[in-house]
Amino acid sequence: MNNGIEKLLFILEKSGKNYDLIKIRQAYLTAAELHEGQFRNSGEAYISHPIAVAEIAAGLGLDTDSICAALLHDTVEDCAEKVNLDEIKRRFGPVVAELVDGLTKLVNIPFADKEEKAWKTCEKCCLPCRATSASFSSSFVTVCTICVHLMQSPSTSAE
Repeated sequence: MNNGIEKLLFILEKSGKNYDLIKIRQAYLTAAELHEGQFRNSGEAYISHPIAVAEIAAGLGLDTDSICAALLHDTVEDCAEKVNLDEIKRRFGPVVAELVDGLTKLVNIPFADKEEKAWKTCEKCCLPCRATSASFSSSFVTVCTICVHLMQSPSTSAE
């Protein structure tokens, strides 16, 4: 079940930063379980997308909560019958839940094109962080950074 997370763990260990690898591994296991049976258009297991996003976050030197949010970012939207933000908050804390909420795509809203959807998603990502206390200012930077990299990296796209 740990296929795919080895590269992420290597990136984290090589960085020399003090990551909570137990929490990150738990986020991965949770995401893998929730996404089990889901596949990308390429036929690849869906969990490869959250892992790729987490690798981007790790490469940017983001913190443990950001890595966890990257792994969990599609669970609330894609697995709503199994998990919600309250459960993410209970299991991983309020910061991870806030970031997951910010990274969750906008659904059921018509957009002119993919670029408009990407910008609206990025805008949504940043709004909750701006509206919260100063302690969440790093969340704002984290979410916006991940959004920008996702928009520039078509290889991580779920399509």
